[in-house]
Amino acid sequence: MSFLSIAQAVDLASKGEQVQTGLTQKIAEMLAQFFIKLPSWIAGVLVFLLSIGVARMIKRSVETRISEHIDEEENEAISVLIGRVTYFGVLTLGTTIALKIAGIDLTTILAAVAFGIGFALRDLIMNFIAGIMLLVSKQFIIGDFIKIEGQVGKVVEIQSRATILKAVNGTKLIIPNSKIFSNVVTSFTSNPMRRIDIPVYVAYGTDLDYAVQVTLDVLKKHPKILKKPAPSVRIIGFGGSSIDMKALCWVSRDAGWLKVRHEMITMIDKAYTDAGIIVPYDIVHIETGADTAEEWKGLSQRATAGKSKYEEMRKARLAARAAKAALASSAQPQNVPPPAPTETTNIPNMGTPVPQQLVAVPIVVEADATQAVESPPAPQVIS
Repeated sequence: MSFLSIAQAVDLASKGEQVQTGLTQKIAEMLAQFFIKLPSWIAGVLVFLLSIGVARMIKRSVETRISEHIDEEENEAISVLIGRVTYFGVLTLGTTIALKIAGIDLTTILAAVAFGIGFALRDLIMNFIAGIMLLVSKQFIIGDFIKIEGQVGKVVEIQSRATILKAVNGTKLIIPNSKIFSNVVTSFTSNPMRRIDIPVYVAYGTDLDYAVQVTLDVLKKHPKILKKPAPSVRIIGFGGSSIDMKALCWVSRDAGWLKVRHEMITMIDKAYTDAGIIVPYDIVHIETGADTAEEWKGLSQRATAGKSKYEEMRKARLAARAAKAALASSAQPQNVPPPAPTETTNIPNMGTPVPQQLVAVPIVVEADATQAVESPPAPQVIS
């Protein structure tokens, strides 16, 4: 039994030495492989960083050269598109070379990239493809004034992910390209001309031919209104208190249609004032329920009586206010003048003169129907 135990112990020791030796060999092999591949990995990283710098240099060079050989109106969009494609092409080539140098299997990398595109990068890829399609289709170019999903602004830049707009108030709007590509876009500057619509209202009874002619004369006087298409005025309907018309005229894309519209409204208003054409206010019709002449007469009398009573109350309030102001002024200390000398008068058939005395008698002024205000005493001569 003791002999068997010693043999088993020796066997286990030998196996342990073999396992330790095998583990040591594997670690040594891994370290050897690491140090063998380290230079290639470093070289791959350097090639990748170099490819980024080269891609940027080539992109700038391509954009500059294309801008020199294309019309000014279109060079910016086309140069951006070609420069972007060149950048990603050079970067993709450099990345592939870097992976090859590092000894990394491209199949695994491509599978990981495809998985990321399917989930995390889906929106980014959609916006990128939509941006390229927008640049290729030229639905609008940089500098156009557009409206998308209620947002209005000037196109400043078309990036790979989004399009940058500058609103009228200076706000910067960033709209994803996928939304622009899949929604209705209104372009205000793609057409070299733009029509201005100005609603005009004249009172009932106005000579419509005369009103139309006056409006046309104003449209033709403005220097920025185009002769072709010719300006026109259309009568479009009957309003609640006016006859509705619309003045139509065309301006060039660069004329500044908002400023022209402002000037046209000012000129039409002045012309209507000079011509005696009335622009009416809204009319409100009030139903009183009176059907006969007697009922209308009664309503009129009641309205007149109410107006008279209101005037009486107003006058009473003014009188009370004046009396109160007089009381306030009399309460203030004033320099009392010396008493006036007593005048005497000779009464016929009497030998002695009778002095005249000054007696204060209060005067009452009615303020309203319920109270009275006493005015300061005024002198009165009693002989």
